[in-house]
Amino acid sequence: MKVGGTAGTVISRKQYMNLISEQGPKVSISLSEEEGFFMKKTIIIAIAVIVSLLVVAVGLKTIPHPQSVQTIKQTATVKPTASIKNYFSYKGLEGKNALELLKQKTSVEEAGIGFVASINNRPADKNKHEYWAFYVNGKLASVGAADYITKNSDTIEWKIEKY
Repeated sequence: MKVGGTAGTVISRKQYMNLISEQGPKVSISLSEEEGFFMKKTIIIAIAVIVSLLVVAVGLKTIPHPQSVQTIKQTATVKPTASIKNYFSYKGLEGKNALELLKQKTSVEEAGIGFVASINNRPADKNKHEYWAFYVNGKLASVGAADYITKNSDTIEWKIEKY
């Protein structure tokens, strides 16, 4: 480092600090090209580090934290279709007949004794050759619903079928 006022004298930083305290602000400093380049490079790196820290700080502030994430719940309503209306199912009840249970579970219309003509206001359409078929545990029943005494383990099903 060269200090003005003392022509061409090179001094250490410690000496420079002593000069400042003795001579006051009259001291001027001139840096060599190498020292100037190093000083500029240091300032640029310092500015780059500060800018990088600011970018990271702002970025972290804008990232949502898990506590602030909102959960959106949606509910869907399913409307019965024609195929659902063509089917009705329920569990058996020890000692009760299938027709008696059907009448307890939903609206039923009979055509004659034990013959089911409509379930849930869905009639079997004679013009389309439809009827309500009665199944027990996945198999077409061999007796009528009024004659079949159910068990707790039975699954009773009614399906629209064609003849």
